[in-house]
Amino acid sequence: MSQRKIGMLQKMKKKDIQKRLKERLQQLGSKTPEEIESIIYTLEEIAEAVEEVYSDLLPQLLDSQLLTPQKIQELFWEIRDQFWLHIDYHVHDAFVPSETKESQDT
Repeated sequence: MSQRKIGMLQKMKKKDIQKRLKERLQQLGSKTPEEIESIIYTLEEIAEAVEEVYSDLLPQLLDSQLLTPQKIQELFWEIRDQFWLHIDYHVHDAFVPSETKESQDT
């Protein structure tokens, strides 16, 4: 995605993004209102996690000259947790069809 498009998303109000996403998902015609809300929530959660990694955790890891090996390890674990535990969870929660989820639960 180009910097221009990322900048456009950053300037849009959260409600506008939600409204436009809802409209697009409704165009599919195969999503329930609950599924639509779940996908919108998931995308918001993923965006927040990615922003935390790139705006907070990576700068801490790269900018500080006085990091102990323990702090470096902690930052890498926090980054891993954001991607693996948080983002991966949300992707599977919202984008895996419910029939597949039910068969995985048994």
